[in-house]
Amino acid sequence: MSERYSVIYTKSALEDLRSIYSYIAGEYGDEDAAAKRVRKIRIAIRTLDMFPGRYPCHRDTSLHIMPAGHYRVIYAIDDEKKTAGIRRIFASRQNIGYLLKREQ
Repeated sequence: MSERYSVIYTKSALEDLRSIYSYIAGEYGDEDAAAKRVRKIRIAIRTLDMFPGRYPCHRDTSLHIMPAGHYRVIYAIDDEKKTAGIRRIFASRQNIGYLLKREQ
């Protein structure tokens, strides 16, 4: 059995989750739907504790991209520390390349 990794959120990733919640709650006036969406994203992220390398890296970077519904999670793996560091969470319609350049 493989060792479990710790999943760690950066401040940017936590702010992304708050922004997703605020957008859904504000745009659609539905705080329950906003909370449900954020909860689903966090549940998907929690699965990175086992085999975080199962999602591919983006082109020539060391950053992995995991789909989570209509969102994408950018994260880095540190095998020495056994961590999956969540860097950003964004809507799949956003420009991945631009966001990754900012994260490098």
